[in-house]
Amino acid sequence: MHPFTRLLSTIIFVAVSSPVLGSGLPQWSDDAVPGLSVEEMEQNARLHMEAEETDGEQVALWLTGAAEAGSVEAMASLAWLYTKGFGVEKDGDQAVRWYTRAVESGGSEYALHLGWIHLQEDLVEPNPSLAEKWFRRSLDAGDVAARIPLASVLIDDVRSGGDPERILEARELLDLALENEPLLASFYLARIFMEGVGVIDADAGEAYRYARVGAEIGNREMQGWLGVMYLRGVGVESDPVEALKWFNLAAAEGDELGNQLRLQMESELDAAQVSEARRRSSEWLYQQRRRQAGLADD
Repeated sequence: MHPFTRLLSTIIFVAVSSPVLGSGLPQWSDDAVPGLSVEEMEQNARLHMEAEETDGEQVALWLTGAAEAGSVEAMASLAWLYTKGFGVEKDGDQAVRWYTRAVESGGSEYALHLGWIHLQEDLVEPNPSLAEKWFRRSLDAGDVAARIPLASVLIDDVRSGGDPERILEARELLDLALENEPLLASFYLARIFMEGVGVIDADAGEAYRYARVGAEIGNREMQGWLGVMYLRGVGVESDPVEALKWFNLAAAEGDELGNQLRLQMESELDAAQVSEARRRSSEWLYQQRRRQAGLADD
């Protein structure tokens, strides 16, 4: 849950004694703050956020007061405001400052946000070392969502000339992530074994195994990869009909390469093979719908 959403959803409505203007909402001022509790300041931020005409500046002011008073939720929510430029100027440094304070004040769940901020380019200069630091801190705190981004940092480091042994940790993280995020984890793993990265050599069988995971989930790109593997006999016995099946499925999801290969293969195979590939595609889609509905395969 987003920190600001969490703040708004967890604050219990309290009566506030702050002075109000004609709008009926408590307005921030130096005179209004003394004596107010953190909960009251957070509630005032909530009132402005939920008003018919949201006043972002007032939201930011009340959250700043609550954050300065020690509220971890307010710190993280204020950091989010700086990432979006809502009620304040968009400012990556301020976002980092407040997320860091939130983490150091006990909000370890916000370390993941810091990792992403340092990995991406839209708020601060990308810094993979800092991203890795915060992803590791997030993972140490038990947040399994940090596994894949940490693995991605390790993979990029190896590809950029870093310690080739680090790819082994990346693979371990991705294998663990298969349980919770099978689509993205299988994508990274398939690419590792298609290309060979660091001390892990290219392995067609492993590439096929992981690509199949993503293809069975319904990822069009990995469905296309699987089609190519069946077409060329890479990691699996060559089967042009099965290849066309996967190209059909990839094309149906909008994959341009899959559609090109589908058209090419339909022109090269006989009518019976094309018909069988279509039957297999339809059967896969039928079983996929049953799985999505929580029903066992026929």
